[in-house]
Amino acid sequence: MKVTCVLVTYGNRYYLLSQVVQQLLLLNITSIVIIDNGSIEESKSQLILLQKKYKDLITLFSFNQNKGSAGGFKKGIEIAITLPNDFIWLLDDDNKPNSDTLIELQKFWINNDIVDKEKLLMLSCYRKDRPNYKNTIEKNNINEFLGYKNSFLGFNLQKLIIRILRSIKDKFIIKINNEKHSSIKINAAAYGGLYFHKKVFRTINLPDENYFLYYDDYAFTHPLLLAGGEIWLIVECELNDIEKSNYFNDGKNIFFHPLLDTPKTSMQYYSMRNLIYFSNKYFFDNHLIYIINKISFLTIIITLALLKGKSDRLKILFNAINDGEKGKLGLNSEFSI
Repeated sequence: MKVTCVLVTYGNRYYLLSQVVQQLLLLNITSIVIIDNGSIEESKSQLILLQKKYKDLITLFSFNQNKGSAGGFKKGIEIAITLPNDFIWLLDDDNKPNSDTLIELQKFWINNDIVDKEKLLMLSCYRKDRPNYKNTIEKNNINEFLGYKNSFLGFNLQKLIIRILRSIKDKFIIKINNEKHSSIKINAAAYGGLYFHKKVFRTINLPDENYFLYYDDYAFTHPLLLAGGEIWLIVECELNDIEKSNYFNDGKNIFFHPLLDTPKTSMQYYSMRNLIYFSNKYFFDNHLIYIINKISFLTIIITLALLKGKSDRLKILFNAINDGEKGKLGLNSEFSI
């Protein structure tokens, strides 16, 4: 199987990307496409030197400014499609595969019996630091990945009540099944670790740049299910995130919320705006339940913001809600990255 790996980097992250590339060199990779998504000059220079060192293996394309994850991966996929390969493997610049990750992906692909799988199948590597990956596997529940219908920014009152009742009923956590070929169908996937045949673009479109940042990967992959395809999350195909995201709670602070506690306001705005738009487009079918979840979430988050002395963050929230519900996507000049 000829595989092209697409990597997107930005800012000053060459020190991360170089570790991923060194690991890929040990795997059976046919070619690597690196998208420089507006890196600083120091990283640009290092990327150029890396490409020259492995010129027969690496293709480098540079943007002068950050085009967002959708713009970066779209360009990377466009280049990868033109290369002599069969499969494309997407990785973030800090996604370091295990030595057997690619082998396990290829095994799962070969053993999957879905009809016309080149056009209808995507595989997703497992990332243990991602809460939705971990919860989906532990609970064997597809709703844990993207959430339930009519949720508001991931909040669903019904889901909360069910979790409370379950916690009262049983005081243990179900461990991840580490047997070979532990896997589950999911309803979307992140770019990082996504593996597919390039014929899949006869079924779905390239990433939508209007999302700019966040949930563009889910908007890219979810339509495959609507077309009758499948996306599988595979536990033994593991990626190690070299840099831990500060967007996720470490589990030590029950009052943590990204809106109030992550340092970059741009992260908060784009993630909330895009989630609202994406959820309302694909997972909305009951206005009353949506309103109940919206009011419940706003009551909680406003109270939390006042208690933490971070009421200034609420303006970002209301801007995101307004733009998300109206479908105002793309780059917002108020929130640079």
